[in-house]
Amino acid sequence: MVLLIQIVTNKGKGGNESTFSVPNTDFQSHHVATHKKLLQATNKDSRFPGDHIYLIFSVNNLPNEYTHGVTVTPHSLITKFTGLYYIYCSIHFHQDDTTSKITNYVTYVTRVSHFNPGGTGVLLKSVHTASHKTAKTTFTGGIFFLQEGDRIKIGVTGSDAIEYKSESTYTGMFLLTRE
Repeated sequence: MVLLIQIVTNKGKGGNESTFSVPNTDFQSHHVATHKKLLQATNKDSRFPGDHIYLIFSVNNLPNEYTHGVTVTPHSLITKFTGLYYIYCSIHFHQDDTTSKITNYVTYVTRVSHFNPGGTGVLLKSVHTASHKTAKTTFTGGIFFLQEGDRIKIGVTGSDAIEYKSESTYTGMFLLTRE
């Protein structure tokens, strides 16, 4: 994973992808990272597949959660540092017996940027198609340049079909390089 991160961060800087070197001491991504369980939104019950709602972030640090250098609120993860981040999200969808039609469940990872309104929008989107009783986990992740104060939100359709388990419905991010 470290090699992959170094390749991505060196690309565009004239870096040679075939060489590997140990990152300098300023590279301390473990100090800027979070991994949080996602919780069901309490303000709205989504019963229609096209209905998009934002999930809630766990603000307590459960045994399998951590937060370092990122502010966690119930509605967003807020960056404290500008730089390249790897953002990931896993959602566990479970379609019940009563639904026999094909249904698409969509996960959105959205950035809200107060300093750069043009930078606000969907960063990642994944679609899970279910056609019968099934339980599947979707995972999506990507590398993005975020500015200090950017907010990350997780939106979904079909929130009534989500199993809110910490081992399968979670999100997180970690800093790869600081600007």
